Amino acid sequence: MKRVALIIIAIIFVVVSCKKIEEYPDTPQITGITYSIKDTVDALDNHVKKLILELSVIDGDGDLGLFDSDTVSPGDTSKVYIYQYNRINGIYVPEEVEENRFYRIPFSQPAGQNKTLKCRILIDMEYQVMDNFSDTLKYECFIIDRAWHKSNVITSPEIVIDK
Repeated sequence: MKRVALIIIAIIFVVVSCKKIEEYPDTPQITGITYSIKDTVDALDNHVKKLILELSVIDGDGDLGLFDSDTVSPGDTSKVYIYQYNRINGIYVPEEVEENRFYRIPFSQPAGQNKTLKCRILIDMEYQVMDNFSDTLKYECFIIDRAWHKSNVITSPEIVIDK
């Protein structure tokens, strides 16, 4: 009788612990974007606003991020690209920059058979606060993974940075 009970318990344990592996596309998907703003000081002791963007991401093959040694193309991929839009007279205008704004993603690879990567990517940006400083902006973000798959483009909510 003990043997039957142990077998039944073992079967129940196996059935309960076996979960079907969810499959996701190899192309990364940004599923959400949030932000927070904090008062802080920079290295020169200037009062600044730290804007932290948080991207929620799912990548089916888990090929996000770079090693520190990956600095030359084509190995220098897997970045978050960010485009800033400033509200001027009620209209969002792209920020004029000479180069794309991008942020490297640190190397990450899921262990085990399921290579799906579900993660949050945090990006810190600082804005120096000056007299009469008030800025309203939005960001458009996308990711390119190590296999050069481009994610969806996501737009942040309107962000107001003021004194």
